[in-house]
Amino acid sequence: MGDYKTILEPSGFVLPFNYRTEVPFELFLCTSLPDNPNARLIIMHSSPSSSLYTSFSNAEIAPYIDNGKLHQHDFFELMFVIEGTVYQNIEYERHVYPAGSCCLINTNTQHIEEYHTASRILFLQLSKNFVRNLFTAEQYFPTEDAPCNELMKNFFLQTLHQENPEQKEYIDFIPLRDASWVKQHIHSIFEKMFHEIQEPVFGSSFRLRALCMELFWHLFDQNNYQNTPVKPGTESERILFEQLSQFMKKTGRKVSRRQLEENFNYSGDYLYKIVRKYTGLGIYEYSSSLCMTRAAQLLLSSKMNINEIAELLGFCNYTQFYKAFEKYYHMTPKAYRKTMH
Repeated sequence: MGDYKTILEPSGFVLPFNYRTEVPFELFLCTSLPDNPNARLIIMHSSPSSSLYTSFSNAEIAPYIDNGKLHQHDFFELMFVIEGTVYQNIEYERHVYPAGSCCLINTNTQHIEEYHTASRILFLQLSKNFVRNLFTAEQYFPTEDAPCNELMKNFFLQTLHQENPEQKEYIDFIPLRDASWVKQHIHSIFEKMFHEIQEPVFGSSFRLRALCMELFWHLFDQNNYQNTPVKPGTESERILFEQLSQFMKKTGRKVSRRQLEENFNYSGDYLYKIVRKYTGLGIYEYSSSLCMTRAAQLLLSSKMNINEIAELLGFCNYTQFYKAFEKYYHMTPKAYRKTMH
């Protein structure tokens, strides 16, 4: 993980708003240079299927990293800070991570990283299936069931077993060792991972699994890192949000605060607070986002014209729908239908 001094030209590559993976694991090394408008973010990406080394200008990346919208994904993500200080908003609580610290987030937890200071960050993204395989391998030694391994298993397996499919959980890891220990033990593991992915040979898949287990072994060892799992939100709040969300999706149209008050017998202020907590959006914005998702589905799966779709979704006129759709998808409904088909 040496210094990358070659600044590439802006790539034109478009980052997705939705975060999904089709590979077992991915590594992203991100260098944030907020004072460089031509290369505000530099990314080195490695996975078993592809590699990428590119930069994003401020104009390219700003819509994604400055919009303040939280996201979640279908994989586990470990964010490790190599250099600098990084802020991350997790379920609307702002956390600060100095060099050597990291955060492990499960698939249900909403968050957004802030790239407003110079820093270098590494993201390790692990699919559910990859993690599941880590814990189903046969063990031969009693010492493998040490307390840190139990903490590790509890975090991952609660999500994998889906006893509570919507359970949000994350862990902040604060180093108790000095920087030289972190560099020797943690940096070196990531360097070996990059090497195995870039130059795979017979046995690389096994070595990558072993490196992941070694990494988590160090992180969950409370002699090395201070770590405590955090579960945001209460059970009753989660259930209410699920009901609100299902009602909005089933309605299939824009939903007002008054409609929710009448159907759920809670004050509009409380319902707004719940929706805001779990989505980062107000009732109107969240309802609009569901509505736009439905609009996109109709554009691709039906032969309805745009006026018919706008009317079905509760828009007063075509112009209002046009502006809302373009704001959400950065293209017109007509262009979306043509491009995505």
